[in-house]
Amino acid sequence: MGRRGVLSVLVAAMVALLVLPTAAHAAILKPVYRFYNPGSGVHLYTADESEKNYIRTSLSAVYAYDGVGYSIDTSRAVNSKPLHRFYNFRKGVHFYTANEAEKNNVETNLSATYRYEGVAYYISPTPTSMPIYRFYNVKTGAHFYTATAGERDYVIKHSGYTWRYEGVGFYIVGSVPPWSPPPPPWDPTLPAKYRGVKIDGVRTSAKVIAMDFDDGPINSNTIVDIFDRYGGTPTLFWVGSRITSAPAEYAVGHGVEIANHSWSHKDFAELSSSSRLNQINWTDARIAQFTDQKPLWFRAPFNSASSSVLDLVASTQHLYAHQYIMTRDYEGLSAADLVKIFDNPQPGAIYLFHEGRSNTVAALPTILTNLKKKGYTVVSNTELLKYGAPTASLSQSSPAFMTLGGMQLGVADWE
Repeated sequence: MGRRGVLSVLVAAMVALLVLPTAAHAAILKPVYRFYNPGSGVHLYTADESEKNYIRTSLSAVYAYDGVGYSIDTSRAVNSKPLHRFYNFRKGVHFYTANEAEKNNVETNLSATYRYEGVAYYISPTPTSMPIYRFYNVKTGAHFYTATAGERDYVIKHSGYTWRYEGVGFYIVGSVPPWSPPPPPWDPTLPAKYRGVKIDGVRTSAKVIAMDFDDGPINSNTIVDIFDRYGGTPTLFWVGSRITSAPAEYAVGHGVEIANHSWSHKDFAELSSSSRLNQINWTDARIAQFTDQKPLWFRAPFNSASSSVLDLVASTQHLYAHQYIMTRDYEGLSAADLVKIFDNPQPGAIYLFHEGRSNTVAALPTILTNLKKKGYTVVSNTELLKYGAPTASLSQSSPAFMTLGGMQLGVADWE
């Protein structure tokens, strides 16, 4: 081969290095670590080892470590575009963008809210097979990023009304870890542990309560919207034959727990064992179409829960939800009367309402406002279990019974 031939080969090799950099260097991967603040629902990402170690050491009470979100190739040959990081010091959340126009707009027009923190790391200047998907939380103003299509689709389905999908945020060259759906948010041994127990709350001094709504879906969208606006999370006990895709997708997309209230709202005292089982299983299957898992909680229509019913509930891996206070919203109490029930909230208690009651819908904004002023938070039944051991049904002599306008309220009466 002559000198000209050698030069041609060298030129060709140099061109190959420029055009195909991923094939011409050994990738050195840098992990991007992901943290989660369960109190605010906010994620934090960092590729800085010292920052990661500081968070795990000094902020572990605030941020849970989620592991490596993805890894980026450190070579500037493939990841040469800056990813800018901002901090919202009003809400305590971070924001990342690779869009120069967006970066300039935030610096120019939102500097009273966002502080520019510099380049987080470098990402690909062109589309690759590794997109990073971006979401925006309409409640908190936080952004969420994921490297897997599976998690993207899961968030869209289960929290799509809270986390608005904004598309691909940026692209990387590197590696993406495998992803699998999260496990059920409860201990699968609980139904056996609390077999035969009608749970009306948990033992706790924390200012948390649960609010259950039976018989839906009827006014579920309205109820979900009220909780979205005033704070808290209800638990909706739905009748399987009434469930349609629109309210189910709306509730699931807002992160609301859906529970089993039988298939057709028939009194279990009048049904055979096989019919009772069908009522539970059919509704489980219907709810699972939208939630991807069977519900943990069951309440029988009319609270008709004999020992045989309770055994059946446990055998189908459910907990039986009773109530600390039956609000009797179905007996014509005014919205003002329902508000008075919460003058002295009971920590850890389950309060039972019904979806199809206009007085309940009218009372909820004031109830939730007053609870917030008292320092209380409304959580789902499953979330309530994190605060203490479940309590069994209370007797009529217990303080769960109270008198309101000459009408006794308590666990002895139900619809």
